[in-house]
Amino acid sequence: MQIRPTSLVLRFLVDPTVLGYSSDGALTDYLGLTNIRQDAESNHIAHIRYQVARLPDCELTR
Repeated sequence: MQIRPTSLVLRFLVDPTVLGYSSDGALTDYLGLTNIRQDAESNHIAHIRYQVARLPDCELTR
């Protein structure tokens, strides 16, 4: 799944954020901009991989 800005101007300035989910609905990947500064003009981009050992007992994940 990709999350993109709705503004045309922002679409040219900001790359989409990519989210990955397992077949159970658990978040497995985040690829996108962080709030950590790289330098005065840009932020770091991160690829975070999540491992889910146990799904929560929650109606939203069923």
